[in-house]
Amino acid sequence: MKKLLSVLLLLPLFALAQNNSFSEVEHSPYIEVTGTAEKEIAPDEISIRIILQETAEKNRTTIKEMEEKLLAKLKASGIDVKKLVLQNANASYQKITKKNSDVINLKEYILKVNGAEDAYKAFAIFDEIQIKDARIVELSHSKIEDYRQEVKLMAVKAAKQKATNMLAAIGESIDKPLVIREIDDTPYVLYRANMVSNVAEGGGYASDAAEVLDIKPIKLQYQVFTRFKIK
Repeated sequence: MKKLLSVLLLLPLFALAQNNSFSEVEHSPYIEVTGTAEKEIAPDEISIRIILQETAEKNRTTIKEMEEKLLAKLKASGIDVKKLVLQNANASYQKITKKNSDVINLKEYILKVNGAEDAYKAFAIFDEIQIKDARIVELSHSKIEDYRQEVKLMAVKAAKQKATNMLAAIGESIDKPLVIREIDDTPYVLYRANMVSNVAEGGGYASDAAEVLDIKPIKLQYQVFTRFKIK
């Protein structure tokens, strides 16, 4: 009973101490700033969609022949053929009005290559063996999460530096942080390459893959809200 009474007597004192603590924080002078950081990285994971089409022309190249040429050329260039994955196959007839011919067989692949250099090699191969529909569909990086965390920390450091500089201008300095809050839930954006089909309007082919591709770096951006106590 004595222990219970002691606890009951101490509870109001504990609550009062907590209230005083919260009140002190609430009424302490503080500064609020946002911190922003960004970083550009070269993609090392590039996904290319390839569509092989076999038409009803007399001297046509079959899908099988195109596949064999593609695999051989990719392997010879040092590109990992295990990263060429079949996405869809369709053997139905489909009218292609632009060329006024029938597609009697069609296969769609996704090829993942390691960086812009391999992408240029791949498109040079497509040009050489007359693959008429290929385009980049996604850019990424194998260590994107590591870079994401790096940019987060850069944003927090930027906020601290901004607060420090602003207070130094009036002869004050920052104390401990009171709030650090993420502003954006999507701190990075995967930029797609500016890419056109490697078939020109007239049905011709680009002489240089670099003329067709415009692979841009991935831009990561992060922003945080912070509140620092003033000493």
